[in-house]
Amino acid sequence: MARIVILILLLCACTDLDSHSVVQIRMPGGVTSGFFVAPGIVVTVAHMASHHEGPIRIQYLNNDDEAQIVQATIMYVNYEKDRMLLRVRAKGEPVEVCEGKSGNLVKLWAWRENGPENTQGRIISHWQGVYYSKLDSEYGYSGGPVVVDGCVIGMHRGKNSVGWSYASDLNWLEKRIGE
Repeated sequence: MARIVILILLLCACTDLDSHSVVQIRMPGGVTSGFFVAPGIVVTVAHMASHHEGPIRIQYLNNDDEAQIVQATIMYVNYEKDRMLLRVRAKGEPVEVCEGKSGNLVKLWAWRENGPENTQGRIISHWQGVYYSKLDSEYGYSGGPVVVDGCVIGMHRGKNSVGWSYASDLNWLEKRIGE
């Protein structure tokens, strides 16, 4: 019986997202994470740009695993829904976007001091375009991709008063990227 349980846990484990998709975003309001959703387009949270009055720099890993820093410009921002798209002169590795469901194992990726890293948890619920999960996230994880089986289901936005992490789903992206 123990062998069957172990096999099931291995089959359900989340696959690693390519670390070339995760970026660090530096702007006068602070430092946060984001990820490539198309060549030259990064998605992140808007709350970091609410006091934006200076350069935005993106740090990412190139194909040789070297950290690169490039300038970015805002191509779309919605402060009410806390989302922003940035245009950069870097292709990056765009992610695959999909849907998640309650009970899924997830990884939350962020660019920390030493590069991309992740923390794991489980989706508690999905309601009105927001995924709620139990994840151990810290400062700098906002804007990072929430991943199920190697596929991005949402963008991490923060924690609520009971300690649940919340992430916006990405159903809005296709419309904004196509414009």
